[in-house]
Amino acid sequence: MLLIIFLCSLTPLSTSQAAMKLELTPYERGFSYAYSLPGEDFSILWYSTPSETGRLVLCNEEGQYSGDVSLPLSGVIVCIDPGHQEFGKAVRTPAGPGLTGYIKGTSGMAQGVVTLRKEFIVTMEAAVKLRDELLRQGATVFLTREEPYTFLSNLDRSLIAEEGGAHIMLRLHCDLRENRKTQGISVYVPRNSDYARAVADPDTYRHMGELLINAMKNRLGYELTEATGRVRINDQFVGNNWAKMICFLVEMGFMSNPEEDIKLATPEYQQWLAEGMAQGVYEIALFRGLVQPENSEQ
Repeated sequence: MLLIIFLCSLTPLSTSQAAMKLELTPYERGFSYAYSLPGEDFSILWYSTPSETGRLVLCNEEGQYSGDVSLPLSGVIVCIDPGHQEFGKAVRTPAGPGLTGYIKGTSGMAQGVVTLRKEFIVTMEAAVKLRDELLRQGATVFLTREEPYTFLSNLDRSLIAEEGGAHIMLRLHCDLRENRKTQGISVYVPRNSDYARAVADPDTYRHMGELLINAMKNRLGYELTEATGRVRINDQFVGNNWAKMICFLVEMGFMSNPEEDIKLATPEYQQWLAEGMAQGVYEIALFRGLVQPENSEQ
């Protein structure tokens, strides 16, 4: 692991302080640090690795600083797919490898019943927060789109994930129903395509989906019941069927429900969703052997 470290204090460093020794011990998914700044009860440590950059604000009355920075998702590659774009197209695509027939997508998207915000905006906002949270934990992350205008078909999105070498793909969406009382999270996993079967059998895929949705519910403070959302396994989504990696379509909530529409527009709620999904990614990576338990590294 290549590490670049910068230190900052509130006052200019004296010659002796500037020459102080920084003890740095990298390990597979993080590093430990120790340094002293006599007379400084506050410092900032910036660090950068090939996959992640972060900042620690540290306080110590005696000017002695030490600790660990854990990067539990180091080595895991995640593709985030913010669903939709400003202008969509209805594209007819083969359902998936090993499946019969075609699936014609829709050019429409959800829109907030209260906020009037469109789905492509919410998914982009949530994707950025999820990206930053995964990077903070050491993952390598890329998005299928970073602006709202370029059209991408669902098949295009799966190919981007494949070309980037993703281990896990998260396809972010928002749901809607005519019944405005309907609410909750849904996680869709593929079932019968050749690519899906090569990743996992349906029961294993469902289990991974439950790891993800339960981590999200725990972070949001939801009960772990089907009333707050459930995993659905089917061949309905082209982007799932054509994915060669672990892939989930995450419906983060119902924009047709007034309460959830307002929540989905709130940065704090989006951050909780991101933290829950990141925890789910870690639990899936642990289950699949992509990472080892954190306490086994040192």
